[in-house]
Amino acid sequence: MRRLVIRPNTGVPGVDPVVKYGIFLEQDGAFTPLKLAGFSYFGEVGGHRHIEGNVPVLYPDRNSPEWAGVIKPDSAKPVRATYAQWLALLAEKKVNLVRVWVFDVNEADSYPFFHHFNAEQYNLQTPSSRYLRRLVRFINIARKYGIVVHITLASDQMMRPEPWARTPFHPAHAMANPGGGEYFSADGFASFLGISGSAEADARRAIQEKMVRSLARAVKPYWNVMFELMNEAGVRPQATVALLKPWHVTVATWLNEELTGDDGNRTHLITVSPVPEKSAAILSELYAGSEQLFDVVSLHGNSWGGPDGKPDNGVPDVRPRDIEEIKAATRAKVKALYDRHPNRPFAIICDSDSFPWAQEDPKLYAASALQMGLSYAHRWHEAFITQSQLLQQLNGLAASIPAGHQHADPTAGPAIPGVTHEESAVAGRWVQRPGVTATDIGAFRRDSVWVVSNTPTHGGFTIHRWNGTAWSSVDGGAVRIAVGPDGLPWVVNNNNQIYRRTAAGAWVNVPGAARDIGIGADGSVWIIGTTPAFGGFEILRRVNNAWVKVEGGGVRITVNPVGEPWVVNDANQVYARDGERWINTGATGVDIAVGLDDTCWFLGTNAVTGGTGLNYWLGVNARSIDGGGTSIAVDHDGLPWVTNSSFAVYQRSAPE
Repeated sequence: MRRLVIRPNTGVPGVDPVVKYGIFLEQDGAFTPLKLAGFSYFGEVGGHRHIEGNVPVLYPDRNSPEWAGVIKPDSAKPVRATYAQWLALLAEKKVNLVRVWVFDVNEADSYPFFHHFNAEQYNLQTPSSRYLRRLVRFINIARKYGIVVHITLASDQMMRPEPWARTPFHPAHAMANPGGGEYFSADGFASFLGISGSAEADARRAIQEKMVRSLARAVKPYWNVMFELMNEAGVRPQATVALLKPWHVTVATWLNEELTGDDGNRTHLITVSPVPEKSAAILSELYAGSEQLFDVVSLHGNSWGGPDGKPDNGVPDVRPRDIEEIKAATRAKVKALYDRHPNRPFAIICDSDSFPWAQEDPKLYAASALQMGLSYAHRWHEAFITQSQLLQQLNGLAASIPAGHQHADPTAGPAIPGVTHEESAVAGRWVQRPGVTATDIGAFRRDSVWVVSNTPTHGGFTIHRWNGTAWSSVDGGAVRIAVGPDGLPWVVNNNNQIYRRTAAGAWVNVPGAARDIGIGADGSVWIIGTTPAFGGFEILRRVNNAWVKVEGGGVRITVNPVGEPWVVNDANQVYARDGERWINTGATGVDIAVGLDDTCWFLGTNAVTGGTGLNYWLGVNARSIDGGGTSIAVDHDGLPWVTNSSFAVYQRSAPE
């Protein structure tokens, strides 16, 4: 078992004596000191749903067309990458800490609440399994690189008027009864922090408790997670200690209850981020009597390292001259914290947030903290970062990070945890898309849905495409179809031949033979072959233009966003691939599809009008919904499309 713990720094080489405690990686009773060297920027992952414009973009899993430019230091384009690409780059630069804001200040698109896709409306009573599964996907990839994910639950910034107006809590976005929006107002501080003293405040507390506990339960199986309660608590005058203290203690108590194991030990660390310039005093005011709930203090701005470079009455601070001056200032601030809390073990992270000098010279400031034995989190403080800026900042940071501080996790890791909350797709309705009749369907985007009809032609049946408003006929014939992240299909015909569609509108034969085909959002292609195997027919993956067999057998296949297949075998059992192993989900079905958000839909074995019943996979069980079908696909929003026994095509539409 692995977990992060706080231990005395006594005897740890290279640690300044003033730094009393550090973060250690515990594995099977052995403790290794772990210096966290972090890099992130506002908007890094945000709500785990990609955003466009002059801001960085991280796609959950689909390929980024501009990724090649990210590793070149001469591009002024915004950073666009998949989770896997981004985390691989950080690991290459020796970074082992990233930060994720649950409520990002730069965008309000997808948050951990039930989200109605056709409007910016959120049901605050229902946590979002879509969001949680994307979060877990990010954490799981980071775990394999030994990268710790620091999840910030709230921030002073999100409660300021303009950002607050974009959050799900604001009346403009929060659904009213029974959605819970009636308990919040345009006053961010009063709405968010006021969780005691009235029936309305109790209702706000219940909403936040459900959100926090769902996050904690989702990430608990992963050792590489820390929680930060609130970024820079108390910066604004409105955020008084009277508001902040009950909120911090209450939220930390929820986390502590969820994250405490059977042995009585908490499995994850909890971080507090006090007000810059007031760290020692505000810690005493806010957390007196509840210090056991907090493990790490994150120091921002000039709470460490000396002047922060901000003008004071129009006169900028004097910049520290060298690393020894920065270390001396840091040593004094750290000593003041420990002197104020002599019996309290806590580790310290020096964060460059709101710190102009550190923005300009990440190498110098990172080196000062890391040389003392402290952890350091470097943050680009702007919403927009170009590829050249990214490389400049990362290369500067990497130059100060000692080798060998990372601890990659080679284990398979836990399976994606179950989340048992219904989603917009479940609560939606079926809309028929007339104009074709079909026997099989494939989808990626809602404007790129492809079907195989029931009209015979050479190769099987005719092929048609939905462009978002209408169907059009396409040359060729097939019996099975799947759609890649480029919106173009691969097909299997009635001779088991495999073809792919090019952007120029041509079909290209792909050597090999198949009975079914699936494509992941990362472009991975898997097939059910034609050679019998236990469970049906052999399973193969396309690697370097060749088909590579894996163990197992199946009759239907789909692929999740990171290239892992799900199959249905000839006994109608549903299996999911997790790394190098197959997991029996316990479900039964006849056809299956996984969406970009990693949610899985399958057609069960129970007969209903239209075919067999539809089920939405929730990680540990399945929830049935209305409708029936004979084949199924899922678009990029996680909404299913089906063909039924009458050959009609239906799309699941989210609630209006």
